[in-house]
Amino acid sequence: DKYRYPIATVKYIETLVPDDEMRTYLLKFLRHKLLTFDYSPVILYFMGVHGSGKDTLVQIIEQIIGTVSRPTTKEFLEIYNSWLADTYFVQLDEYGNQLQRLQDKEEAQGRIKAYSGKPLFRLRTMRTDGVEVKHSATFIMTQNKNPLTLEDGDRRIAYFDTPNVLADAHWVQEMGGMVNTYNKIMSEVMDFCYYLVTEVEPIHLDSFNRPPMTERKHELIANSMPLAGKIAYACKHKNKQILLEVAEEAMDQELKKEIESGYVTIYQLQEAYNVITEFKGSPKAVQMACKQAQIGRASCRER
Repeated sequence: DKYRYPIATVKYIETLVPDDEMRTYLLKFLRHKLLTFDYSPVILYFMGVHGSGKDTLVQIIEQIIGTVSRPTTKEFLEIYNSWLADTYFVQLDEYGNQLQRLQDKEEAQGRIKAYSGKPLFRLRTMRTDGVEVKHSATFIMTQNKNPLTLEDGDRRIAYFDTPNVLADAHWVQEMGGMVNTYNKIMSEVMDFCYYLVTEVEPIHLDSFNRPPMTERKHELIANSMPLAGKIAYACKHKNKQILLEVAEEAMDQELKKEIESGYVTIYQLQEAYNVITEFKGSPKAVQMACKQAQIGRASCRER
């Protein structure tokens, strides 16, 4: 059949991931993955409003390769892990919301790190001894809110902000609504594959294994931390915007000026911490967090 430009799918991807840098990364990553099925430690992390179309992307991938593994949180935390065998993509949907206990969340984070961090895992099934096997599964995490905590320095997460409700997009309404749009996208799957091969540039192998570190990812990591850790993280990475948000929450105009000038002391940040916590936190919380982050002096200069 003659190739037709997959206009609905391209518009859908643009709406799903409006950030140019990360949308380009996503397309390049998918191109390489679907051509080679190579292993990569990168985790594709989509977070944003309900109805943004996160699941639609997984369904497109499933139409291309045949199946996507979708373990429940119960299955994921069990010792048996046959869901990882013979699959190229694994979707972990709303784990941050579904896992209520801190212990379960920490266990899930550890397993995600272990499974995605290397191309070998110990396959365990009932009534059999575990055996070490290779895998090349890419994990896709989809979340509306309440993300699992990301670790400082974890470069494996490719974070995609999905802020748009797909049904509200003007082009979707012009196509006759969500049902017509979805059917059109699914009918373009083969054309989308051709589009990836012919119109998307190859990804550098380093990038296939290490995604960009964006401002939004910094925010996601910082906002998942306790306040003192968030302040220390912002200082460590010289992230002025996060520190300005702290100053805004503390209603400290003088601190905002100091941050804008490019220098702020740990003492000033501790004062803001005290105000925000209503003096109920540790009087040395920021100092201790900065020390743990190996920061001798808190400063924030232009990134």
